[in-house]
Amino acid sequence: MRKYFEIAILGILSAVLLTACAPMASEIPQGPQAYREGYADGCSSGYVAAGQPYMKYKKDVYRAGSDSLYKEGWTDGYNTCKGKYDNVVRSTSRRY
Repeated sequence: MRKYFEIAILGILSAVLLTACAPMASEIPQGPQAYREGYADGCSSGYVAAGQPYMKYKKDVYRAGSDSLYKEGWTDGYNTCKGKYDNVVRSTSRRY
């Protein structure tokens, strides 16, 4: 019975954490619009790179090559969100 309870709690916790992983508008740093858009795209891509299955890899390659603010925002968002999701995975991973 305890094993089923642990699995149920882990499932609920995982669902909550997965929905909490999407970048909220309030989590995107203030700054120029191009930076903010790059950050949001990079954040989504960082979650994908870390293994989050419900996000979408996003990068406007043309814009990243021509707009330094977008590129900087994308890189910052990618690194931040990949790191956050890596930490979530590490903290919820448990060997039985």
